[in-house]
Amino acid sequence: MITKPLHLDMHEQIECAQTLASRFYTDPAILEIEKARIFRRTWQLVGTLSQPCGELNGAKRTISDPESFFTADLAGEPIIIVRDKEGVLRAFSNVCRHRAGPIALGSGCKNVLRCQYHGWTYTLDGRLIG
Repeated sequence: MITKPLHLDMHEQIECAQTLASRFYTDPAILEIEKARIFRRTWQLVGTLSQPCGELNGAKRTISDPESFFTADLAGEPIIIVRDKEGVLRAFSNVCRHRAGPIALGSGCKNVLRCQYHGWTYTLDGRLIG
C-alpha cells in the first residue's frame, strides 16, 4: 500500500517541464515523416465491429455482417474495409487499378465492388473479375 505521494514536489517538476516546439505539431513535413515512420508501419484503428454499413432490406447493417464495407482515410491513403460472405475481414487500398479512381464511396452492403468511373469489378477478397 502506498502511503506517501510518489512526487512530493509536483510544482517544481511542472516548472521545469518542457514541450516540443510548436512546429512539431503544425509542420506538414513532420506530418509526412510521422506517416511514413509511424502510421504506415503499425496497426491503426479505423473502425469497430459496430461500424455502420447502411441497410439491406430495411435492416441496419454493420461491418460484422457479411458482404458489408466502409471506406476510410489512413494517413492519406484511401482504404476500404470489407467483410466477405464467409465472414473474413479484409482491408485494401481503395484505388482501382485502371485509372486510380475510388472503388467505393462511403459504406454499404454489396457482394462485389465496382469502380464508379469505368466499371471495373472486384470481389470482396480483392480479385479483379471484370
